[in-house]
Amino acid sequence: MVTVAIPVFNGEQFMADTIQSIVYQSYPVDKIIISDDASIDGTKKLVNKLMKKYPQHSIQYFCNKKNLGYPFNWNRCFEYCTTKYLIILHQDDNLKPHAVKILYNYLITNQDLALAGGNEDFIDSSGNIVVAQGFKPTKVYKKGQVFEFVVHHGSYIPCSSVMFDMEKIRTTGYFDTDVIATDELFWPKVLINYPIAILGQSLIFRRIHDKQTEYRHFVEYEKKAFTIYKKFLRIVSYENRIDKKHKLVKFLKIKFSRGWIEAIAPNVAKQGYRIIALKYIWKAVILYPPIILHFPKLWKSFAKVFVYLIGFNSQR
Repeated sequence: MVTVAIPVFNGEQFMADTIQSIVYQSYPVDKIIISDDASIDGTKKLVNKLMKKYPQHSIQYFCNKKNLGYPFNWNRCFEYCTTKYLIILHQDDNLKPHAVKILYNYLITNQDLALAGGNEDFIDSSGNIVVAQGFKPTKVYKKGQVFEFVVHHGSYIPCSSVMFDMEKIRTTGYFDTDVIATDELFWPKVLINYPIAILGQSLIFRRIHDKQTEYRHFVEYEKKAFTIYKKFLRIVSYENRIDKKHKLVKFLKIKFSRGWIEAIAPNVAKQGYRIIALKYIWKAVILYPPIILHFPKLWKSFAKVFVYLIGFNSQR
């Protein structure tokens, strides 16, 4: 009934921990699928070792002939799944011991839902807990409540925490393949036809480390920042209520402007890309000028950027 799929690219460092977190679930999964996006490290060799270590578990390994990029590889996980329920667990994340049981029980008792996700705790590269999230109320969003979901959650659910009902997901379509953070576009798309739920408890350990894909993309995608924003306006087309559409546009402007200042600019400045960091701040102000005044705490981000700017000797 349940498959856990791991889309992987050069995941040798943390894959053993990730698979172990599946093997020791209190509710056993039927299949473990590895979808390898043409890794060039020791991922395949490691998977072969883990197959021998856990012979009682159905571990299937698939490898793309060439690197497709993570949105395509996530969709491969959908395609490979033959069970009713699926979790797409990222290569460096871990499931908490009862995650599968909690999600499965919730979906079988709420069969109108297309998916259910949960909260996340954060761990470092060594597995130490960095941030533990407190318990929050469970939220259920009815079919069509795109605005409510996006505004309440920033269109974010920890992807590794989500269990999909594949019978419903196949009718909605899969992840868009022309955007980054494609999952944030996917959840509202599902809401066009089906309700979704976000459970209050933390279900996964999300690992934070410097080799994660998004950290590399910040620099690469600076010139495409406005294009990426415009693609995210697809969310507005998923909302049928006219008055909510206008509010969604404003919300997305604030979301992107704040993200460029609060997260991305400090990150690229820390890496030494001074000019790119300043460009992100400038783009944020162009997209939504009041951003400078609306969020006083963003001045902490400005301060971080300034510290990083003066802390590097070389100009990039």
